[in-house]
Amino acid sequence: MNCSVYILTPALEREHGLRYILNVMGCKGLTYWLGTFLFDYLAYMLTIALLILFFFILGVEFMYPFLGRITCIMALYGIALITFTYMFSFAFKKSNTAFKTFPLVTFFVFYTLPGILLTISEFVVRSHKLFTTIEVIFVTISPFYAL
Repeated sequence: MNCSVYILTPALEREHGLRYILNVMGCKGLTYWLGTFLFDYLAYMLTIALLILFFFILGVEFMYPFLGRITCIMALYGIALITFTYMFSFAFKKSNTAFKTFPLVTFFVFYTLPGILLTISEFVVRSHKLFTTIEVIFVTISPFYAL
């Protein structure tokens, strides 16, 4: 699933002032964010459930012993992905820009850049300490690299 789906709601909310309207109507900020997060997470978990269902339909038997681990890892990744996306949504003023730009930024900055820096540190500079430092930094800030 494209990570832009999760950035659209917070960006639209900020662009149109939806949270202010909901606050005037009595909806607390925590309730709004928790409800939005739970809906996005349920949609994410539905796609994971469909993936596992297709494993059974297609008879991908070599995956059966790992389904519990895959489900657990993907469930935790979903929490990290949605939280990361919500935090990154504040970098955009327009929802359309966020929807179009976020996948490119995440791919190049949080997925490709770590690979390039790690390759340079390992094979060009030949510094294992630098390699480990870069790896720890990107695992900490990027759910895409951590997966």
